[in-house]
Formats: sequence, structure tokens, C-alpha cells
Amino acid sequence: MSDCGACTGETNVKLCHDHTTRIEQDLAEVDNVIANLRVSIARQDKGAQSVGGGGPSGSKPPLSLDALDKYEQLREVLTGWAIQLEGRTYLILVKTEDVASYLFSRIEKVRLAEWAYELLDELGEAMEAARRATDRAADKISAGRCPTVINGERCPDEVTAIVGQTHARCRTCGATVDIHDRQQQLLADAWHVRAPLPQILRALKQGKHATLPMTRVEWWVKKGQLVPVEGNLYTAAAVMHAYWQTPSGRKVAPNNLDDMGRKAS
Repeated sequence: MSDCGACTGETNVKLCHDHTTRIEQDLAEVDNVIANLRVSIARQDKGAQSVGGGGPSGSKPPLSLDALDKYEQLREVLTGWAIQLEGRTYLILVKTEDVASYLFSRIEKVRLAEWAYELLDELGEAMEAARRATDRAADKISAGRCPTVINGERCPDEVTAIVGQTHARCRTCGATVDIHDRQQQLLADAWHVRAPLPQILRALKQGKHATLPMTRVEWWVKKGQLVPVEGNLYTAAAVMHAYWQTPSGRKVAPNNLDDMGRKAS
């Protein structure tokens, strides 16, 4: 028989591993969910007229009240239980994302609290409501599979970040990943992987190797300066090699052009 409070509904019983992991996953994803909510709120705020502006759109609220409401609900859940944990009332003044980090860092103490199963339910409901309230997911980039190794096994989750973020946190293990360093490593690993030009140019830009307009690269192809390896497939190495032959590219080209994976702009 399970001794988990969430499984039995009993108080004064710690959460089982599975239910503790669910709380950890939700806490680790708070950053992304809030970023998505803010994108939704900001987009509607930008597109709507002021209240009372007249006309059919004049009565439109200037921002997404639903998204804002779900954000406040999520904050209330996180802050309320964080204060309950150790009585630190100053947490009402702390960023919501940092409150989630505070609870995440004390997960062992959380799972032993008599109210842990209530946090599990309330946080899960608040997170799901926040996801539903987001009318457009924020633009995201992938940092690939989490590189963290735990007990001899690599974390299975994929790390994603909102465009513009410098770091992201794995939803499974909570490890923090430097987005730029991770993308540089991924690009180095895939330097000779075959892919369509749009995908390669996007990877080069995200990895801060080079920002190359498609029209410019297509001109290299037309002039025979860049040749596909198969069909319409190219490699990042070939694209950068063609770039390094141009006047602007020669300024940032490595001394040894065979060392294709180490030069970044």
C-alpha cells in the first residue's frame, strides 16, 4: 500500500517519488510558462486600443485579462505555499520565477510537509490553466538534450529556451544550461551534417557564427561558390567556407580553414 499523501489523501505523509517529480517538473517549467503568458499579454496590449476609444474595438480590453488572471493565480499558489514552508513573508516581494526556484531548491522539505499533496494539486491546476490562457507560445529555440549526468545516466529531457534568454533550466533535472555555449557545441557536433539551407542558416545565426541572408547564400550557389553535397542538402562547414572566401568573411576567417568547427564570430 502506498504511503504517499497524494495517493492516499492522508496528511502528515510524505509524497512518493512520482508525485514529487511532478512538482519538480512544474516548478522547473514556471519560467517558460510565465514567459509565454507575458508574450500573450504584451501582444494583446500592443494590438488593442485603449478602453473607451470608440468604435467596435474601443471596448476591447487593452490586454489579455485571462492571461493576467492566470498569472496572478499561479503567483498566489507559489508564494502562498513558499511562505507556508518556512514562514518567510518577504517572498511576497520576490519574482514569481524566483519563488519557484526557492521551492525547487527545498523539494525534500516540501515533500515531507503535511500539505504537500495540496501543493501538488493546486500547482498542477494553476500551471495547466496558465498554459491554456496563453494564446500564442513564445518563440522557442532548442538547446538539444540536457547534458547533465545523474547517477551515471544522462538526463533524457530536451532543453528549450525563449528567444533572447541566455540560460534555460531543464524541466526534468532542474540543471541550468548556458544557451550560447550549448548551441556552439551542438553546431560543432553537426558541422558536417547534411541539411537544407534554411535550417543551416538558422543554426549559424543562433550559434552566433554568422548571420547570412538567404538571397546572398543562394547567389553563392548560383555562382558555383557553394555546392550541395546531395540534392538540396548542404553542410554548415561548406556554407561557412564559402562565407570565409568573401571580403567580409575573410576578416573573421580562422587561420586554418580546415578547422571548421572552432571559429565563431
